[in-house]
Amino acid sequence: MSLTIHMMTAALSPGDAIGNYILSLVRILREWQCDVRLYTDHPNPVYPLAHLPTSAYQPTGKDILWLHYSIYSENIHWVERSPDVVVFDSQNVSPAWLFHGYDPYMEQLCIQGEAFLDRLVPTPICAWCIPTMSATTCTGAVIGAFTRCRWW
Repeated sequence: MSLTIHMMTAALSPGDAIGNYILSLVRILREWQCDVRLYTDHPNPVYPLAHLPTSAYQPTGKDILWLHYSIYSENIHWVERSPDVVVFDSQNVSPAWLFHGYDPYMEQLCIQGEAFLDRLVPTPICAWCIPTMSATTCTGAVIGAFTRCRWW
């Protein structure tokens, strides 16, 4: 029986940093005989790996939910609701000011993404960040989550 990992992210785009990171993770985890199932809030028919909409995720309480977080997306609510062991993986939440005056929708998603991190503080999850990219983001909610990891 192999370990099942449900991997989620907001969107999958071939060639971008997150898309390539997930390609690498999935390849490694599958080499280790893990059953990896990929989900996204915004399916992309040109992404090279098969994936499902987030709504297809069915937690079992026996699997791992690995959520990659870089911007607010509806799938973040699974961190609070899933009975599966949650791995919260974040390089950073994009700073809202990058989109100010250029793309108000993306600016708002970044504001929401940062605000949601504070809400995650009491959630029992395993979390890590890439510190060189997220020193300011990780000092609050995500670092606090390290002390509350539940292990299987």
